[in-house]
Amino acid sequence: VDKSKIIVTGLSGGGCGSHAFSFWHPKLTKAVVINTGRIQSVFTSQKDVYPRGKLAVFIASPTDFRYKEMKRDRRFLESLGWKTQWIEFEGGHQMAPPAIYRKAAQWLTEQFE
Repeated sequence: VDKSKIIVTGLSGGGCGSHAFSFWHPKLTKAVVINTGRIQSVFTSQKDVYPRGKLAVFIASPTDFRYKEMKRDRRFLESLGWKTQWIEFEGGHQMAPPAIYRKAAQWLTEQFE
């Protein structure tokens, strides 16, 4: 395992957990890939100690009830120097199609080069 390239990912609550992992383990986390999940306010309220300069891919559906929260989270992370990618899919609060994950993987691969 290349500890400089650990990516945490999750769907919905798993996305929340991925954000939490990146907060608690910033030295282990290089990137997060979040599918229709959000950052809990317990973490965003600690902006002064929130990790800086990581990577995040937001996989979002415009009809998902978390869509606006994900937009907010993207702005929050970018304000902390995170580089982000926003990828949309149709379908609401569900797992994105495999092609969307391939786009996320391609973008992350380019960032690691």
